Amino acid sequence: MRTGYIRIVAGLCVLLCATLSGGCQPGDWNSLHPNSLKPHRSTAFRGPHFPVSNEARIDSFADRINHIGGVYVGVGTDQNLQLIGYARSSRVWLVDIDPVALHVNRMHLAFIAESADAGQFIELWSPAGHARAYAVLARHYGQFPHWTGLRNTFLRVHPAEGRTAGIVYTRLRNLLATARRYNLRMYLNDHDQYAHLRKLVLNQRIHLLEGDVRDGPFYNIARKLKSNSICQTNSIINPLPDCSREYPHNTIRVLYLSNVEDYMEYTPAYRRALQSLPMDDGSLVLRTSIRAGELFDVPPGELRSNEIPFHYNAQSLSAYIHYLDGHQYSPVATKRTDVPMVVQGSSSNNDTGKR
Repeated sequence: MRTGYIRIVAGLCVLLCATLSGGCQPGDWNSLHPNSLKPHRSTAFRGPHFPVSNEARIDSFADRINHIGGVYVGVGTDQNLQLIGYARSSRVWLVDIDPVALHVNRMHLAFIAESADAGQFIELWSPAGHARAYAVLARHYGQFPHWTGLRNTFLRVHPAEGRTAGIVYTRLRNLLATARRYNLRMYLNDHDQYAHLRKLVLNQRIHLLEGDVRDGPFYNIARKLKSNSICQTNSIINPLPDCSREYPHNTIRVLYLSNVEDYMEYTPAYRRALQSLPMDDGSLVLRTSIRAGELFDVPPGELRSNEIPFHYNAQSLSAYIHYLDGHQYSPVATKRTDVPMVVQGSSSNNDTGKR
């Protein structure tokens, strides 16, 4: 679930062809007009703000990233928590151009730090937990330079007790309902996954960066990883830049892009930013697409009456970058045989990107 990037749609450069029925013709991507896209937005804000994900089956990536470890970089909000739980990542950067999304992520980190288990975390997001949740945020972020913006965001996504449940609480409850329906394990119902996530928060290994994925944030992450130096900017304990620490294992294992590609071109700057990231043959990029969801298979439970469903795709990060090198702006669809189905509604590109 992403927008907020330049809304010029050049189509998907590689992949996202489902495999249950129908082939993927190069012209198919051109037939989708950007005005037909219906991204999720919160009515609590003016403008394109995205306090929650609307990717109902983010668990489609679970088998591909299970215990993969390493560095995780992702855009968006709550969907990252679920993916980090699967991956057991050792260090995390959450990047977004939307200040509301970043504020919601700060809330998630504070609530996880205060909650010994997922039940307590969910309770802080519930209407009954409104007063305590506000006190937690004031304690962690009251001196934060952007406290006013964070406070205002909180009051919009977390209504007081006695009012309609907030958008984040509703999202968490929907995730649990999906988990029960499909017998899924994730951080909200799995002790080990939640414990790992909380350990990352308490050890200040989840970092937030504001910016456009086509430009500065990836360079900043690459510099920190390649220099082995991590500044604890926006950490839960120290929200201001005040320290530098060293960690091993500086390779990107998971890059989660959500569906940013539905709303942007593959510019040279974007390719260079991706190329700056430290990676190897085991590095993966995870992507979703409402454009592909219109044409191809989607997972059970992904269909919604008022929104276009998502298709889910995982592929080698180096292969993804290779395709970007060869196809600057033109929409290019891979052959169906190049995108084997992993589970219904998801696909995987396992090749090296060579043709």
